[in-house]
Amino acid sequence: MVKIFLIDDDRTNLELSSAFLRARGYEVITTHSAQVAMVQILRVCPDLIVSDVAMPGMSGIELCIALRGDARTALIPLIFISGFTAVEDKIACFEAGGDDYITKPLEMRELLARIMVQLRKVEERGVINSLTHLPGGRMVESMLHMLVQRSERTFAVLYADLDSFKAYNDYYGFARGNQVIQLLADVLREVVSQDADDLSFVGHIGGDDFIVITHLERAEAVCQRIIAAFDGGIPSLYDDEDLARSYIHTKSRQGVAMDFPIITLSIGGISNEHRTLDSVLQIGQLSAEVKQAAKLMRGSSYCFDHRHDDTD
Repeated sequence: MVKIFLIDDDRTNLELSSAFLRARGYEVITTHSAQVAMVQILRVCPDLIVSDVAMPGMSGIELCIALRGDARTALIPLIFISGFTAVEDKIACFEAGGDDYITKPLEMRELLARIMVQLRKVEERGVINSLTHLPGGRMVESMLHMLVQRSERTFAVLYADLDSFKAYNDYYGFARGNQVIQLLADVLREVVSQDADDLSFVGHIGGDDFIVITHLERAEAVCQRIIAAFDGGIPSLYDDEDLARSYIHTKSRQGVAMDFPIITLSIGGISNEHRTLDSVLQIGQLSAEVKQAAKLMRGSSYCFDHRHDDTD
């Protein structure tokens, strides 16, 4: 479900807008404060933000500037709403990084139309994954670029991938395959949000490939919680008879009929503790290598790269 974050110190306007959008199938998160929004946006990762301009404390413009300065939120579309009609006020909002500007009083049909335009642009740019509503390829790359540039911080990158997913998708169909993808996305989002901070990030690279960024000291515990939650949820997505057998019988990529076990999860982890990570390409290559090592283990598993710069 598409998530829209509404920020407005006018409670009546906020209630009317949120009720209108919820009635049309959107998940809506609301707050009266830009300061509160700044924290919550990192936790809920909305698809779009609608913000008032003039609010007590932090203004909408200040919020927008802060969001544009963070790789995790830089590409989330933001629509300003305001009672200011002067051209100078509108220009200031666009210069701060706003994507659109609507003057009050709001006409709900216009708000909905402008929201739909921005969401369509996001999907066309590949910023947000349309299935999981997690940051997509461009935002993942932007976040990794930020990590490389701020190399003084110690971080861990976790590359998560499903095992036996293609067989499941072929056997049950893509609609149920999407449920598996959504399960993993929900697990990653929930686990990482439990102690989220300015480094925490969950992204959907595509297909059944996901990425998590966290502090190195938390990485192993995060992997353990992810695996426990995923392994606890995946049985519900199998038919009873297949679950009782603990496998499905279908063809492999080579067209050979085989038994495929219940889907498991493999996580490969790398960090900059013992080696310099100086490019997004390097992070991708190393993560893929370690993920393949995790796939050699039985069941859902994780593996960390402990090599140093001077180690092959």
